[in-house]
Amino acid sequence: MKTETLFINPFYRQFDGPITDNRLPPLELINCATMLKQQGRLVRVVDAHIQQWGAADLARRDLDIDPGLVVMGTSPLNTWQCPPKTIEPFFTAARAMKKKFPQALVIGCGPGTCFFLREMLSVCDLVIAGQPEPFFQAVGNPGDKAVLFAAPGAVFLEPSGEMTRVDPVRRADMTAWPCPDYKLLDYRQYRFGVMRDWVVELETSRGCPQLCDFCFQAMTHYQYSHKTVRQVIAEMRYVAAELGGRDIFFADLDMGADQNFLKELLPAMAAEQFPLRWSANFRSGCLNSELLPQLRRAGCQVALIGVESADEQFQQAMGKNASLAQLRQRIALAQKHGLEVAGYFMIGLPAEDESRINATVRLAQDLNLDYASFQIQTSYPDPARPGQCKETGGLPQVSAERLAELQSLAYQKFYLRPGYILKKFPLLANPRNLWSHLRVFAQTFQRKTIAVQRGISDAAQTK
Repeated sequence: MKTETLFINPFYRQFDGPITDNRLPPLELINCATMLKQQGRLVRVVDAHIQQWGAADLARRDLDIDPGLVVMGTSPLNTWQCPPKTIEPFFTAARAMKKKFPQALVIGCGPGTCFFLREMLSVCDLVIAGQPEPFFQAVGNPGDKAVLFAAPGAVFLEPSGEMTRVDPVRRADMTAWPCPDYKLLDYRQYRFGVMRDWVVELETSRGCPQLCDFCFQAMTHYQYSHKTVRQVIAEMRYVAAELGGRDIFFADLDMGADQNFLKELLPAMAAEQFPLRWSANFRSGCLNSELLPQLRRAGCQVALIGVESADEQFQQAMGKNASLAQLRQRIALAQKHGLEVAGYFMIGLPAEDESRINATVRLAQDLNLDYASFQIQTSYPDPARPGQCKETGGLPQVSAERLAELQSLAYQKFYLRPGYILKKFPLLANPRNLWSHLRVFAQTFQRKTIAVQRGISDAAQTK
């Protein structure tokens, strides 16, 4: 069997709300491709999502490789965050690749394996359940089919039609992962809207020990793991020196999940004096007087926190221990230390009516945030409870069409306030900042949805 491997991130017609014009790379696929490349294998990474290449485009284009393996992801976003509820683009692209490369094994991976495992096996020779990196760490020689079908997380159909599963790795050994080779694709085309320039996505950790009920992470059963400080510093050096990058987004679910690790990492970042700016997700408790000076010295520009809702009962039920008063204090303290703060909000929660949604939008304005993201809750199906959603056990009380309208209004109310525009006006003297904010303002006039994540029409969608 040929050992050349083609990695494809399919094109999902997804657009996002104006936080932010996010176009993030398929980091898991890049990690896996890097592992095989280091073993001397020929690899190619095609990000059809960023290129907007549908299945027909993939079928007719010369992909400059004759692969023995075609590995395809199931989400346009990275690391299992907010995956789509429909993966029809994956199915159409997989069928096209099977026809284009009839001798190749087609392998599916990513969060779609949580919901569509058997359906994926109808178009794939093998599916990787769980994180794909441990699978490729174990494979060694991808030309050996016996090794592939025995690797951690492998799922396939026997000739009888019976499904065979190999236990996946729940806690990945990230200390053995190589620095992702971003030269495998056109890395300058990626954006994370709260940053000013093209962005490189890295991660210091995978998983989250919190396992909040509303988070998809709670459904994957990953165990938290992190890289070494030395690894993270080496990757930042690579971004600055070899890629010429200036902006980094750390895609950790919570970069402060292990505060002992964070307290070791931040001084090491500061000592390097990198010409880099970075942003990351944190729980609001990290915005304290001890960590904030260290975050600023380490180059953190934007801290992204999950506020979620103005409903404090919901906050408590989901394990959000900070009161709204504490949130206000923490956000103000972070801004005093020179950080910008972005807040994530959810609308369309179970039992939530329009008045509660409007209260959440007012909270976003009152918190004096620098950026806000309003996402429509994705209610993943729970096979054990027909008609119920997995995260919270209920169904939204507002129609999908009305939620799309309320989402668009939320962005307009937040970003088009005179007070917000005046607050940002001094930053606009910098051309990079001006273009970034004009992009945000322009997007507020367009109807934005995350329809691909909710599984409804893709007529109105962008992140």
